[in-house]
Amino acid sequence: MQKIMFCIDGKVGSEHCPGANDIIEYFTQITLNGPCVIPKPKPDSQKLVGKYSTIDIRSAKTVDSIEFDHSERIEGKKVVFTGTFNLGIEYLDTEPAQNVHYFECKLPFNAVIIPCSDHREHLFPPDFKLEDYIVYACVEHLSITRISERIFERAIIIMVWLQKSNWSQKEGDSSE
Repeated sequence: MQKIMFCIDGKVGSEHCPGANDIIEYFTQITLNGPCVIPKPKPDSQKLVGKYSTIDIRSAKTVDSIEFDHSERIEGKKVVFTGTFNLGIEYLDTEPAQNVHYFECKLPFNAVIIPCSDHREHLFPPDFKLEDYIVYACVEHLSITRISERIFERAIIIMVWLQKSNWSQKEGDSSE
């Protein structure tokens, strides 16, 4: 699997699964399950050879929202992401020479992050600033199964998460 880079509002992030020293401020998970069909005129498949993937997060933004708690109106924000998961599949054809072929499935996705606390979903406060965070994406699971000569089944789990950026922490630190 390839590492990828993406840029949102001038801040660069990379495909990055949380490590021991990472602090996940907020996250959501996306599942992308279903078929990838070999496009015509490519030949039928006999065997899966390889899989490759990249993630392209095209936008991350906050949207104003409201919720009601026992008829009390609460205003705040949600964080919304739009992107594409690009899945490349290499396979052997059914001919005696068994040539290797490649095709791509481009899978668009949308995701919403809503903070959780006390086992309840809440909105971000109205003054929440997405620019204080780095957006990361992590492929937690990727499996491809050959179903037939023309169809591969995919099971993908992606985590999109926010980590407070060091840049914003230093800027807001008044102890220096």
